[in-house]
Amino acid sequence: MIVRRCFIFFCGIQLLSILCLPVAQSQEVFREMLGDDAMTFMLDVSGTVLEKSFNNSVAILTISVSEVGNINPYVVKITGYPQMNERNVFIWDSEESYMTYFPNTIRCDIRYPYMNEPSNIHFFYASPALYEREPEGHFGELEKEESERLADIVIEPTKVIAQVGRLELTISGNRVSGNVWIKGYDNVENLYVSYFASFQGRTIYRLDPRFPATEPHSMHIFE
Repeated sequence: MIVRRCFIFFCGIQLLSILCLPVAQSQEVFREMLGDDAMTFMLDVSGTVLEKSFNNSVAILTISVSEVGNINPYVVKITGYPQMNERNVFIWDSEESYMTYFPNTIRCDIRYPYMNEPSNIHFFYASPALYEREPEGHFGELEKEESERLADIVIEPTKVIAQVGRLELTISGNRVSGNVWIKGYDNVENLYVSYFASFQGRTIYRLDPRFPATEPHSMHIFE
């Protein structure tokens, strides 16, 4: 009887070590890549929002090791570039999400779905209703495409706060790729809007220091 209990206990320990091994290995992989410094990537983002496709959006991704005691082992932040509220970009803060990780891959799910607590995770896009609010006479002599182009200049993108969502990214050397899904309520359209996007990018070390990050010239990258 004692031998049988010992055998079961030993098998349980072995099984637990096998299950924990991928997690431990994935943590080690990321820590080796990060070291004491943050990794920064410039991302090309494309996707759809409210059934309208977009591309050529740009964002900055930073990944660093969390401080001791943090619920997540890493800090993942994504912001729009060159401005925070660039149209069709998303903002992600891993502090607002629950993180799981696999070898070379990090997945973040929003921690409190459909709660009333405000979230730092959101996206920007041009609500169709904003175009409808433009005075008819302002673009009366122009073709529809030209009218929308001019409207794009003056319309401020709508900020949609995430209520549910998931971010997943995979790092391979100095390259990163991934996808994101965010759903939130658009107070302009008065409906729920879903944002789907995929992205890919490469590491950068610093932006051109001669220009502030809000100016297009700062897009020059030093590697």
